[in-house]
Formats: sequence, structure tokens, C-alpha cells
Amino acid sequence: MLVSSSGHLKTTFIKILTRYGDFRGMSDLTVRGLDFVRDQIIDNVFGTIGLYELQKLYARRAEVAKNMEMAICALIEEGYGLPNWKDQSMPVSLARCLVVSGLTRAWHDQMISQWKDGMLRRHIICHYSLSDPKMLADAVERWELVPLARRELPFTPTTPIRMLITERERRQVRGWFMKYRGDEPVTPLQVYIKAMSVLRWHRQMNGRKDDTMERGEEFAQTFRAEPITRLKFDSLRKVKKAAGGGK
Repeated sequence: MLVSSSGHLKTTFIKILTRYGDFRGMSDLTVRGLDFVRDQIIDNVFGTIGLYELQKLYARRAEVAKNMEMAICALIEEGYGLPNWKDQSMPVSLARCLVVSGLTRAWHDQMISQWKDGMLRRHIICHYSLSDPKMLADAVERWELVPLARRELPFTPTTPIRMLITERERRQVRGWFMKYRGDEPVTPLQVYIKAMSVLRWHRQMNGRKDDTMERGEEFAQTFRAEPITRLKFDSLRKVKKAAGGGK
């Protein structure tokens, strides 16, 4: 879950995942829509769902929003079965997937007390802010794209990636959760260790320096709400000058 103020590129970061064929991005999600996606998750058509504006789930009756919230929790952890209007006695396959979402800091602060036994226990919460909040307006004024760092994304493997994080390193990761988050929920811890294993595999496949642990702790610092982690990008002026134009 990406938590930041409006206009801090949450949707942009999530949409990076559209490069992968098993990603499904959504601006909103309903129970009937989830029932349709559920079958595709079970059939391995989708493995990751992106919710660009998580607070939209709550722009409806409270009981409906709570039902959707619990359905998302089930998708992440125990598995999502049938919606409540279908026969619950029939045998059913459970759908599980990764859920990536964006949320404003104001809405996160409003909902945090209600999420302690559900959403928070199942999500990796990443708090961040842009170091230069004017960079988007500057980009419009100059009529240029924001100079986001261009890094090669891991390709989809043809075989399962084995666990490449050692027991000693997993103990370190567990310590990061206690240090930066204050708890060690099982599901987010498992997901984070798997993500680090993918990063190490990616480094090995491309013959690059193994900086998995350094990058892992660097990102883990976003787990804390204070002090906020500030993302830095090269200024538009520097990028233009490096390309050989402008002053």
C-alpha cells in the first residue's frame, strides 16, 4: 500500500506493473467485479491487482465498503471464495493474489484505527513523499516528462524462483519490521522476503552487483510514518543540461 499526499505519483508507480501480463489495474472495485476477477485469478490469468485509489471503495454504504474490505483481506491471505449471494455450501476454489494500492495520507490516518486487525496486518504500508512537490507543475510549465529513474524491471521467469535469502538474512529482515514498523505480521514479512529473493535473482541474471540487503533496508524505512521518506529525482534542468541542451 503506497501512502502519500495527492499528486505524489502513487498511480504512476502502480501503473509500472502494467508491463507484466498478469497485472490487472482498477480505478474501482465492486463485489460483482471481484467475482468476475476471482475466476481469472484462479485460472492464473491475473496474479496481481492494482487499486489506484483505495479510498473509492468507501464511497458507498458502510456495510458494502466493509464487505469489500474483508474481501480484499481474504484475497491477500486466506483466499477469497464465493460472494454472499451465491450458495455457500458448494465446493469452491479459493483465489489469492497480490494487491497493490494507493492511498492518501489523510485517508490512511482516518482509517488506521479501523484497520488494525485487518488491512494493516495484511499489507506492507509504504509512506513516502516527493522531495520536490513542485516537480509536476514544473514539468507542465516546461512541457516535459518528469525525469523518473529508468531502471530495468525483472522479466517474468519461466520457472519458479527459489528462495535466495538466507536464514541469517531473513532474521535481519524480521528485525527491520520491528525497527521501522513496530510489529512483524506474517503475511507482509513473507511477501517482503519473496520480493527480495526476486531482486537477488534479477541481479544474478543480469550480472549486476548484489545489493539486495542494502536496497531491502532502504525500502523498509518507508514502513515508518515519521520521519517521512522523501523520494528524490534529478531536476528537469539537470536532465536537460545533461542531454546537451538548455542552460
